[in-house]
Amino acid sequence: MEMIEKSIFILCIDKSVPVTFNHSESVELTKVGIRDNVNCALQLLHGMGSEFNGANRWYDKTMQFVISSDGNCGLNYEHSVAEGIAVIRLIEHILDYMEEIKSRRLTRLSSVCDLAPPKKLEWKIDKYVSEMISEAKQEIKNLADNLDIYILRYQKFGREFPKTVNMSPDSFIQLALQLTHYKIHKCLVPTYESASIRRFSLGRVDNIRAASIPALKWCTAMNGDIPSTDDEKIILLRSAMEWQTKVMLDTILGHGVDNHLLGLKEAAVELNIEIPELFKDKTYLESNRFRLSTSQVPTLKDAFMCYGAVVEHGYGAAYNPHQNYIVVAISCWCNCPDTRADVFAQKLKESFDEMRILLTSNLELAKNRKAARIQEIIMEESCRSENLLNHTFEAKTANDIGNIKLHE
Repeated sequence: MEMIEKSIFILCIDKSVPVTFNHSESVELTKVGIRDNVNCALQLLHGMGSEFNGANRWYDKTMQFVISSDGNCGLNYEHSVAEGIAVIRLIEHILDYMEEIKSRRLTRLSSVCDLAPPKKLEWKIDKYVSEMISEAKQEIKNLADNLDIYILRYQKFGREFPKTVNMSPDSFIQLALQLTHYKIHKCLVPTYESASIRRFSLGRVDNIRAASIPALKWCTAMNGDIPSTDDEKIILLRSAMEWQTKVMLDTILGHGVDNHLLGLKEAAVELNIEIPELFKDKTYLESNRFRLSTSQVPTLKDAFMCYGAVVEHGYGAAYNPHQNYIVVAISCWCNCPDTRADVFAQKLKESFDEMRILLTSNLELAKNRKAARIQEIIMEESCRSENLLNHTFEAKTANDIGNIKLHE
């Protein structure tokens, strides 16, 4: 145990995984015996359970380099030590170094000692430990069987398109995720987006909350629940975009709400005083059940990161916006009848398509933040005069935003 704990990393040498683990949509790849992205990702994430490589892991270790006999390779890492972006930088440095040494002969310095030969660890296992191992093998099998993942490679545009209409690529993708969830479930839900606060001493992450009133207004318009022209939809999208971008900037600059509230709650626990009623409130508790858990993990290489949904009836969405395409790893749990990763991926593709078509229908308005804001004010005044804003949007808000309309 001590040797494992002191080691820098774990090297997992896996046996190959059959193409039968390919996603059902990867018909052509399966026919020719090529593993698809889903198959490769699942091997790195959980090893396909104890029947294959699930037991060939030490999941408490921060870094586990996984190399399969058929060439699939990657990293499984434990999240509590570092965020994804730090690990990605490490991987890309390793890949760049590997490319560098290909172009020159690697000279071995005489001062470099030979590595010690591998040493087989001998384990003393009694009946109790043996039973625990059997239980753990069944548990990892159940988890592996229950995880549903789909890797979407959207090819029509990447991070450059939102920039052409003066929109943040990250906020653009976040709103596409909101629209997708609304298309499927007719509501917005508590959403987690990781925001780095490493600029501060001991800073790690805070939460950018993407579910907002402006986002809901735009989603209802895009879904046809509220009759709207294309120009009105652009204005609503701009309003949602400005809100999302502001929340993102406020959070990374240390003005997010989640860490502050968590700090107050934990302070009460440490001081052994009664936890304030706020933290017991049903709405507060529900607001921290993140049914849409998201993270942008950009890479220079054609790679992606994936993880499971954090609640049983939610989704995980790790996205990587490249210059001309976007990779999104979507996850959920098979035992939830209301969620499917491939359905979410298809609807997300439709959302990206619809947003591009919408914005290119009036590029001048889409690019002009000031004009969009003026038109938004005019729309609000018009809605007030017709008594629509309160009766329609507020009714939607009461039912849909923040998942007050509970999923039982």
